[in-house]
Amino acid sequence: MGRALERLIASRRREFPFTITGIHTLRHGTAVDPNGLGSEPEFGPRAGSIEEFLDAAAAEVRSN
Repeated sequence: MGRALERLIASRRREFPFTITGIHTLRHGTAVDPNGLGSEPEFGPRAGSIEEFLDAAAAEVRSN
């Protein structure tokens, strides 16, 4: 599902102008890059908590 979502977002970039900075899964672990993840993110151990994950990913929400 993650790769399909990535393709959908890429194909509709004008409608979805955001950067994915983190992915957290039970199976693959956690991948974070505050500057934006590439198409083949490198996963490491799972974050200890959702707060730890959001801090590491430098997640922020902005409205236009």
